[in-house]
Amino acid sequence: MTSWRGRHDRLTHQSTAGFDRFRRSREAGPRCSRGLLRRLSLATVTCTRSRKTDLTNDQLCELLFAALAAGDDDTVRRLCAADLRAQQNGGPEMTIDAVLGYNAAVHAVVKDFEYADAARSSTPTGFVEEHTVRGTLPDGSQLDVAVCVVGDVRDGKVTSVREYLDSAAAAGLIEALT
Repeated sequence: MTSWRGRHDRLTHQSTAGFDRFRRSREAGPRCSRGLLRRLSLATVTCTRSRKTDLTNDQLCELLFAALAAGDDDTVRRLCAADLRAQQNGGPEMTIDAVLGYNAAVHAVVKDFEYADAARSSTPTGFVEEHTVRGTLPDGSQLDVAVCVVGDVRDGKVTSVREYLDSAAAAGLIEALT
């Protein structure tokens, strides 16, 4: 299994009442363990069943990419609306099932997959995150692709994701997927 190592600080749960407060802990170290992801996922179950969550858009974004990096389809589904629409570089829209299928295909060909150097901001309607996708391709070459993701959030769920990346930098990944 892969682990999420894209953040140099991790979220630390601050409340037993739910998932309402977090603080970034730079002293916590560079990794978000699968155990932490499971605890966050379990906390998310409680608050995402209601129509509106207590998560900020920034926290929702961070959890989404942690779940994608870990290949945790159940958590991704809990964080996203059932009618999620996603696009890469303005291409055809993908459903949540297509996104999860693509994510699994990428994980199958990229060893040590991670989102690195994440920088995110909440917006009034969602979030924007820039990160670098890193890993090792089947031919041994390194994958290093800068990505910008714009997400829309409604009623505490991700409803739309638009991902923009340099397709030339992703050529090795595209080749490995075909």
